[in-house]
Amino acid sequence: MPFRPTWMLPLALVWLMAALAIDLNVDWRGGEALWYLPAVWFGFRSGSRRMALLVAVWTTMVIVLGAGPWRHPFPGTIEWLLRGFGCAAVWGTLWLGMGRLRLHDELGRTLESLERLQSENELLRRQVQSSSSELTASLLSSAAQKEAAEQALRDSEALYHSLVDHLPLSVLRKNAGFEYTFVSRRFVEFSGKQPAEILGKTDFDLFPVDLAKKYREGDEQVIATGRMLDDVEGFRKPDGEERCIQVLKTPIRDAQQRIVGTQVMLWDVTDRERAEAALEKSAHELEVRNAALRKSEDDIRRQSDLLELILRSIADGVVVADEEGRFLVWNPAAERIIGLGATDKPTESWPNVYGLYSSDKITPYPAADLPLTRAIRGEVVADVEIYLRNDHRPQGAYLSVTGAPLRDGSGILRGGVVVFRDVTRQRAADEALRQSEERARQIVDTAYDPFVAIDEAGQIIDWNSQAAITFGWPRQEVLGTSLADRIIPPAQRDAHDRGLRTFLETGVGPLLNQRLEVTALHRDGREFPVELTIWPLKTSVGFQFQAFVHDITDRKRAEEEIRSKNQDLETLLYVTSHDLREPLRAIENFSRLVRDRYADKLDEKGQDFLDRVVNGAQRLDRLLDDVLTLSRVQRTTQPESDVDAGEIVDDVLRQLEPRIRDTQAQVRVLETLPHLRADRRWATQAVQNLISNALKYTREGFPPEVEITGYDGPEGVGLIVADRGMGVPEAYSERIFGLFQRAVSRNIEGTGAGLAIVRRVAERHGGRAWVRPRDGGGSEFIITFGPGAAA
Repeated sequence: MPFRPTWMLPLALVWLMAALAIDLNVDWRGGEALWYLPAVWFGFRSGSRRMALLVAVWTTMVIVLGAGPWRHPFPGTIEWLLRGFGCAAVWGTLWLGMGRLRLHDELGRTLESLERLQSENELLRRQVQSSSSELTASLLSSAAQKEAAEQALRDSEALYHSLVDHLPLSVLRKNAGFEYTFVSRRFVEFSGKQPAEILGKTDFDLFPVDLAKKYREGDEQVIATGRMLDDVEGFRKPDGEERCIQVLKTPIRDAQQRIVGTQVMLWDVTDRERAEAALEKSAHELEVRNAALRKSEDDIRRQSDLLELILRSIADGVVVADEEGRFLVWNPAAERIIGLGATDKPTESWPNVYGLYSSDKITPYPAADLPLTRAIRGEVVADVEIYLRNDHRPQGAYLSVTGAPLRDGSGILRGGVVVFRDVTRQRAADEALRQSEERARQIVDTAYDPFVAIDEAGQIIDWNSQAAITFGWPRQEVLGTSLADRIIPPAQRDAHDRGLRTFLETGVGPLLNQRLEVTALHRDGREFPVELTIWPLKTSVGFQFQAFVHDITDRKRAEEEIRSKNQDLETLLYVTSHDLREPLRAIENFSRLVRDRYADKLDEKGQDFLDRVVNGAQRLDRLLDDVLTLSRVQRTTQPESDVDAGEIVDDVLRQLEPRIRDTQAQVRVLETLPHLRADRRWATQAVQNLISNALKYTREGFPPEVEITGYDGPEGVGLIVADRGMGVPEAYSERIFGLFQRAVSRNIEGTGAGLAIVRRVAERHGGRAWVRPRDGGGSEFIITFGPGAAA
């Protein structure tokens, strides 16, 4: 409930009674005043101004509406004024009372808050007193615990020192500054120093610099890594004795696990190290001996396994018998070759048991002469041939047997061993080879040309009958002798020897596998020309050089006769052409004079006859000139130098410039032209003939179009001259390169020898000349200068 001050209630009641008195005109009988009492009581009781006002408004309405003039002694306006005053008094009382009540409520709430705050402060004070009491008790208990802990620490330190001093090892402690803070009794005894001489000192105060550095590095490593360090160190005692010390360094940590120093435990392990070294040395010696023994056993086992493997894997049969003829070894190959395994029968029965015969396949092989029997007796036999035939090898086989005696380290005979193989196929192959060699020998001996073979030393190893006829030396006299001394002229022998040595040293022989013309020497001392081809043959013993030789004396004589006749023919041709030109020029000149002087006396047909005579004389003159040119090509072409095809084309175009201008021709060089290995004079002649034909053989009404490009193909390096003329029918593609052959009408100027000269020039240079159709019309004439042309 809200707080209500007691003095407010009487005041409100007095005020209310005054209002009621005025309202009722001191008429205590008026019942309207009782309606105000619920509003006043409800306002004070609830403390809600809004609810009190609502009740007051309702009461006022009831009073005003329910009032009557007969109820009061004051009629009219006075009555209403009195009633208004009464209502105002009631309302004022309610308003004042409610405001006061609200203020009282706020004050009550404030007082209640103060009371709660005082209560909470009192509770907090009590808690603080309780905490202070507990803290005091805790401090007292902590002091007691600290005293007990310090005592326990002192006891622990004493116990630690007691334990450490009685350990069979030395214990040291160092702080973070590497100063000694504790040394055990054992270390004092070991080092010969008093604790006062050690505590507070560093390793650099107690030991030599190099040793102190080593100790310091160990301490720093432990502090840096926090891990234990285990090592064996050398230590020199004051009396100079060298000892081995086992050192174990660990980090010292405080309560926060921070490393604050190192603890060192060390003990003398000199005796242990010496014992371990002695033990290790003994163990090593024992291991060496055991290794040698194992190696020996492994070698024996390996050799035994290797021997067993060899015996099982080799294709040759191996049989070993002791001195009594008992078989000790009989490998799988022996059983496969013979068809039978080892037998326990005596040596006398071996030929019958295994079916052993002499080479005639009929006579049983004597037991006493068998290779194994002889080896048992101490004899060495090699390549003995025995024929084998038994039920397991009914087809029979030839065996090649080699035997030797078996002796021990003292040289005492312990048995024999034989190795044999099936040589049936080899024997047949040898026979076939012998027959083949015989056939080859017969072929060589009956060959039409001489056949000669020499070895790497230049000695003759083969010489057929035709060689004996050609060179005059019988076979028996030249075999094993020097080839150079027999058939090579003295002037060429050094070159022959150098070539042979060069090939054997480098494998290069420029004259091998080629057809050569050289001079040979006959037995009677005369020299004659021969043609030969030499080829090397690699054999198991080295190289052989074989050659077929052909006497070309008759051919050379015939060639000389032909050259002589050709020369005579050329002389005759030159003289004839020279002598013919004189009357031709006379015919041409006189015909021109007749035509020029007597033209008015001749009719049209007579003038035509004279023109034909002049043209015929001119054509015959050109024809004679072309024939002479063709002859000179055959005799004088010398492709000895590199020439630029571009320069050749430029020269030709300058010479043909008037014709190009007259025909309005378009001549184009489409690319950089190659270099040629050619005779420049005749290469220029051939190119000029091709370009002249391209300018001459055109389609009527169209100016010539000529394109010149390079060519590089299997036929060699050369040029392509392409035109847009009338073309060449396929049937004439070869014919036009013949002398006096043409594929077009004779009305076009020409002798029919131009393309023949082109082909002859190409052939003289080792090349070709041919024609092919051109895409879009026309022809392409190609001339090459052989595979030797320069790129």
